[in-house]
Amino acid sequence: IKLIDKVRIQSSIQKKYDKPQTPYQRLMASNCLTLDPKKSLQEQFITLDPFDLQEKIQKKLKLVFR
Repeated sequence: IKLIDKVRIQSSIQKKYDKPQTPYQRLMASNCLTLDPKKSLQEQFITLDPFDLQEKIQKKLKLVFR
């Protein structure tokens, strides 16, 4: 959740937030990247499997904490 605006109303502060997005979604929506890096990020994002990543992380953590 990204803070968009902060307004002081008398003694309280009212905050407005942007809709929740992942860092990947924010990066793809921004104009700071050219087309080539966006394509490579998109290809990498498509190949990621969250369940597979979690399994790999758990295996490596077991090795570290032995």
